[in-house]
Amino acid sequence: MIGAGFHFDTPGADYLDVNGDHLLNAGSAARLDFGLDFARTRLGNAVFEELCLKEVWQALGVHLDPETGQLVASSGC
Repeated sequence: MIGAGFHFDTPGADYLDVNGDHLLNAGSAARLDFGLDFARTRLGNAVFEELCLKEVWQALGVHLDPETGQLVASSGC
């Protein structure tokens, strides 16, 4: 699952823990980068970014309220 600290423009090698240690080894970081580039190419930038945002919002337990245009807490979504 994608977590709250995820950003689709951040290279996998740039994810660090609180001690400054890499969260992903070199191979995993390269696979993440390749997979994100592959998805962006196949889906197009707008769809790719929308899907990434929805995943992050789901991990945070929020969703976009279409009436207010604001993020609100999800109730069992």
